[in-house]
Amino acid sequence: MRFSTIIDEAQRNVVSGTTRMGVGFLVVSALLAVLALADLLTIAGIQNTTERYVASGSATRGLVAAHSVDATACDALASIDTIQSSGAMVSSTALRFSAAPAVSVQTFAASPGFSAVLDITDPVPGGVWMEANLAATLHARVGDIMPTQLGVIQVGGIFAWPQDGRDQRLSFAIVIPRLPSEAFDECWITAWPINDANDILLRSTQLAMSSPGEIGQINTRLGTNYDAYAEFSMRLTRFTPLGALVVGLSVGYALSRLRRLEYASALHAGQTRSAQLLTCAFEALTWSAPSALLLIVIIWAVTAAFSIGETNAVLGIVGRVPLIGAAASILGAMIGCAQVRERNFFRMFKNR
Repeated sequence: MRFSTIIDEAQRNVVSGTTRMGVGFLVVSALLAVLALADLLTIAGIQNTTERYVASGSATRGLVAAHSVDATACDALASIDTIQSSGAMVSSTALRFSAAPAVSVQTFAASPGFSAVLDITDPVPGGVWMEANLAATLHARVGDIMPTQLGVIQVGGIFAWPQDGRDQRLSFAIVIPRLPSEAFDECWITAWPINDANDILLRSTQLAMSSPGEIGQINTRLGTNYDAYAEFSMRLTRFTPLGALVVGLSVGYALSRLRRLEYASALHAGQTRSAQLLTCAFEALTWSAPSALLLIVIIWAVTAAFSIGETNAVLGIVGRVPLIGAAASILGAMIGCAQVRERNFFRMFKNR
């Protein structure tokens, strides 16, 4: 049988409804969508946990070495790929605002890189960085000029420092950016993923090693070593591709077995086994391929809309589910077709 004849036969079966294209498309799409969504939600959950861990300060570590931290070297650590931000800090003179003279506000001097540690974007040059609760109390906004007992200051940035278990010295405090012309007391880095080598890098910023500084985590409430990679590698939904294989094989096989009398009749009429298998494969392709394409588009759209990791990377992981399911559907249909024997034609005809 010529290839064009096989295509025509498959097309007629699809158009006439014999293929049950709608049933195959709906069933396999629904089942594969459940599997893909489960994996996508699991990955999103791991990402949310990771973001919460980093945002809480759990991924921020600090070296405390009084008057021994090289602030320039500390700021330079942010240029390392595994370190997102770094900066040095030292205690400074307390401030009293004219708007609240009875309140003494703790202040710290910090190197320019410390603004990234505080997650301050585009700070106003020459301005101080004010904690959000203090700013709310003083009704201060970025750019405001405020008088103090030491003169006027400008609010150059506002940072959040919630009471969630992190080091509370910066709560209700002001950080004053200062060029690193002298030694500082502390060097902080925010690094993700966590790497033991980061502590070595922190110690490299200490000028005097006669008394090694102490290194600690800014917030230990969420644990000292969250391993997001292990969570991802051991997630239960990593087996969804196997589930897609089972779903595809089952649906394809079931739809093919429903037509075993038709297949036996075609063999009895002279259709070759190879032509029948190819026809079966093309018919399964007409509903499995659109299903896979639709699910891939949905996965891409959901991933992009909700910012679930790197879109292409997530699509490469979760997108295996519809692709494997579609391929397995074709294989299942061919297996069901291959099991039909011409010698059973009359028996099946009598029992129909």
